[in-house]
Amino acid sequence: MLITDNEKASGKIMIVDDNIMNIIVNRNILGTLPFDIEIIEASNGQEALDLFLTTTPEIKLILMDCEMPIMNGYESSKLIREYSSKVVIIGVSGNSGKVFTRKCKLNGMDDTISKPINF
Repeated sequence: MLITDNEKASGKIMIVDDNIMNIIVNRNILGTLPFDIEIIEASNGQEALDLFLTTTPEIKLILMDCEMPIMNGYESSKLIREYSSKVVIIGVSGNSGKVFTRKCKLNGMDDTISKPINF
């Protein structure tokens, strides 16, 4: 999608993390970007899946923590992929490296980013 000088990117972004401080930091970072976005928050993978399935129009980006209680980010991403190939899912973790990246990709994530996030 190309954006001209007169347009702003817009859409819904979901932040999924069981740590409220990480959600606040990510919300603050996203708030500095020149986009017209709505931020949705979830505290675990099950909540993220439920919100994804009931939110319209479709969420465009998910920042998905990988290690959470109830349902982790890997499981949630895999299930979300069954419903949409369009949403961009970024795996977020304190881990990094090829093994982490491969696990994320195998579970339907598009890319990875390590904490702390620095846009």
